[in-house]
Amino acid sequence: MEGLFSQAGTLARTYADVDWSATGVGSPDTWSPTLRSTVRLMLSSRFPMTLLWGEDYTLLYNEAYVELIRDKHPGALGSAAHDVFDEAWSFIGPLLDAARTERRSTWIEDADVPLARNGFLEECYFTFSYSPVLSSDGVVEGVIDVAAETTTQVVTARRLALLGRLGALLTSVERLEDVPTQSVLLLRAAGPDFRAVDLYPASAAVPHDPALPAEPRSPVHGGDPVVEEHDGGTVVWLPLHPSPSARPLLAVAPSPMLPLDDDFLGFLRLTAAAIGQALDRAESLALERQVAGTERAMSETLQRSLLGEPTVPEGYRVATRYQPAVQTAQVGGDWHDAFALPDGRLVLTVGDVSGHDRHAAAAMAQMRNLLRGIAHASDPDPAAVLTALDGALHGLEVGTFATAVLAVLEPDDRGGSTLTWSNAGHPPPYVVHDGAVTELQSVPELLLGVEPTSRRTTSRVTLARGSTVVLYTDGLVERRDRVLDAGLAWLADELRLHGGREPDDLADHLLAATEHVAEDDTALVCVRVG
Repeated sequence: MEGLFSQAGTLARTYADVDWSATGVGSPDTWSPTLRSTVRLMLSSRFPMTLLWGEDYTLLYNEAYVELIRDKHPGALGSAAHDVFDEAWSFIGPLLDAARTERRSTWIEDADVPLARNGFLEECYFTFSYSPVLSSDGVVEGVIDVAAETTTQVVTARRLALLGRLGALLTSVERLEDVPTQSVLLLRAAGPDFRAVDLYPASAAVPHDPALPAEPRSPVHGGDPVVEEHDGGTVVWLPLHPSPSARPLLAVAPSPMLPLDDDFLGFLRLTAAAIGQALDRAESLALERQVAGTERAMSETLQRSLLGEPTVPEGYRVATRYQPAVQTAQVGGDWHDAFALPDGRLVLTVGDVSGHDRHAAAAMAQMRNLLRGIAHASDPDPAAVLTALDGALHGLEVGTFATAVLAVLEPDDRGGSTLTWSNAGHPPPYVVHDGAVTELQSVPELLLGVEPTSRRTTSRVTLARGSTVVLYTDGLVERRDRVLDAGLAWLADELRLHGGREPDDLADHLLAATEHVAEDDTALVCVRVG
């Protein structure tokens, strides 16, 4: 028996302690050659594997498999599978029967298999394969299971998708009172992560969820979540702003099938931060409408002095514009930039820092200068530059959020250019050529300042000579009385009609069309290729 279990590693003692004669497979000296050889194969593998042997599917498994079943070990070793996995038997039992009686192998990706393995019934996902094990004369003696847990990947993808939907929703919500209401309605329908979601103080537009307490027992401030135990279970309270304020608190009852670990709390922080940023934006819009015209002119002058003039390589014509909102009198966080690299490439960017005050302007100037430095110091792949900028913002503790588009134009030998770009939660750029308008779509990605390790991607398109690229901030297309899609459709129509104008004329036309209705600052870049 020692030789049979010699490759069991840390499980060798456990294998030796099992009274195998009392199990469904019997004493090891009675095991068939097929079982012995398959056990040796399984124990020598570093990939999670288990054997389910005989009619009662007695369990034998290797070291790597212990991590998948946690506190079911060591009791699972030598036990019948239906006793070990009673909570999942209605799903896995028929699959095992199909492998044993019908010789049918299975392969299932990201299967939802809840397991009671950490003291509670836990939401778990696995990619696994059941295959029959045949003796030399063709008899099915057992089933071999090769498995990998994918719970982290599945849950992380689900949470990122929810953050994306929340960000898309809040982009179109402009009224301050609508931000928490719309956020809670979306989160309540989000699915498995939350058992209940509410606000404190409660919103008149959203009925209180009776599964949650009406208020926290202790103060919640400083940006950190507070975890409390109530009669109905665990409740996490999160501030929607890192500093003390009159803003509501987000109350979440986590799913009892998920651990309340650092990953979950980090996800809740990102959720609260997204709502808080939308509140920043809504507050800024309200403030902009209250400021006098004289102060507005001073702010515009200061803003333009921060932005500076573009530097343009040969082969391109560039127009940059900044227009403050109708009712704002403060400097804001919108910026534009266009600058040449030594090799003749042209870097373009527009962005929008949350807030409309001197802090937003300072953060904007810091971001703009950091971006310039990073692009000049390295190969300006847009995704890499935005990733480096995100890391710098985190390391320097700038403490703000921003949307941005970074694009690079590289001339080709036909008079056209290759355009590469990366989008950090910003409205999409457009390309106009011969009256045709193309929206530069890309995968939605997180804002700057949210998560410095967030994955970013670079997209690429080839532009013919005479094409015009248009980058802008949301002040050009967003209005209180219309959805964002309507604003984007309006812009596409204007570009279809007027995109053949010279960049300066086109920029002036677009700003003139919104001069008396813009509710947010607007930064604009128009570039003609060739």
